Amino acid sequence: MEKLFILLFFIAFQAIFNFSYCQLSDTVRVRDSIRYHLAIATTGSLNQSVNTNNYLMNNTVKFGAARRLFSANFLGSYVYGLSNHALTNNDVLISVDGNIYQQHSKFFYWILLNYTSSYSLKIKGLFQSGAGVAYDFIKTKDNRFNLSDGILYEKDNLYIDTVYDIYSTFRNSFRLAFKWTVMNRLVFEGSNFIQNSLSNSDDYIIRSNLALLFNLNKWLSLTSTFVFNRFNRTHVQNLLLTYGLRIEKDF
Repeated sequence: MEKLFILLFFIAFQAIFNFSYCQLSDTVRVRDSIRYHLAIATTGSLNQSVNTNNYLMNNTVKFGAARRLFSANFLGSYVYGLSNHALTNNDVLISVDGNIYQQHSKFFYWILLNYTSSYSLKIKGLFQSGAGVAYDFIKTKDNRFNLSDGILYEKDNLYIDTVYDIYSTFRNSFRLAFKWTVMNRLVFEGSNFIQNSLSNSDDYIIRSNLALLFNLNKWLSLTSTFVFNRFNRTHVQNLLLTYGLRIEKDF
């Protein structure tokens, strides 16, 4: 299953290399026609010396479509890393979500399907599905501040102390998302989650994705990304700091 997800991701990666993504929730809601956003952000880091050989690649593909009071989004990301020729990261994330808006209201509803496989976090396979509500405190094309909360059902296959741990749980999922733009050039954006199990206080997930972009023009940006993940059930975490390019296209 993991190999199939990786194969599908790279097919999508190659197919849309010339496009990028402007996160759907950052745009004005479309009323009379469908508007699409398709993208890629590719970042990485390399450190080579006599005794050190570290390599990290972080690629993200996103696609969104919106019409009237409904939007749908797809996210696929792949992280691969080596340290002195030893595997450190082989992490896949695939997510599909939908948003249902209310006319003249800052509240909206969301639904989510999510699959994660992470070598660095000892996750063989993790599936989440659920729904919730969100509120836009700030909502413009260039700036955003959003809070959301909901309930997820999760089915896991983990690798703990050389033993596979298969279990399921319900989680509360709280998210803070923002975007801040300065003079149409500098952009700071992020999406941060904390997901607590409703049955075990020691079982929680923290995800933080931050990006700093410098827009060279309407379609090309220099970007630096910071990613932090903590999966407390396996007692592991990872932290990624990479830099690269993002190419945007709206249609």
